[in-house]
Amino acid sequence: MKIGSYGVVFKGIHMADYDEAKGLEFYDSDDYEDDDATTPRYAIKRIFPTINAPFILIEMLILKLVKGHENVTDLIAAYRKDSQVSLIFKYQRSTPFLVFVESMSKDD
Repeated sequence: MKIGSYGVVFKGIHMADYDEAKGLEFYDSDDYEDDDATTPRYAIKRIFPTINAPFILIEMLILKLVKGHENVTDLIAAYRKDSQVSLIFKYQRSTPFLVFVESMSKDD
C-alpha cells in the first residue's frame, strides 16, 4: 500500500487467479514476479472522496491519451461506488522517485 496526495494504491490479483495454498504473502512479495509471472497483478488506486469529479475525469482522459507509451501504466478499468472512485492499472514494479533522483549523476 502506498499513500499519495489523491488516494491510496493497493497491490492486488484477480480472485479467480488466487491460490489459497500459496497465501496472500506469496503474491505480495517481490520474488513472486520472478517465480510465477502467469498470474497478473494489478494496482488499485482508491481516490479520496474529497477529490472532485472533473479532476478524476481529466486524469482518466490523459491516461487514455498516453496509453501504450513507454513508462505509462495502462488503465484497465474504473469503478465508482457511492462517492468512492477506484482505478485499476496493470501492476508495474517501481523505484521511489527520491531513490531514482539520488542515483542520478550530473551527466544524466
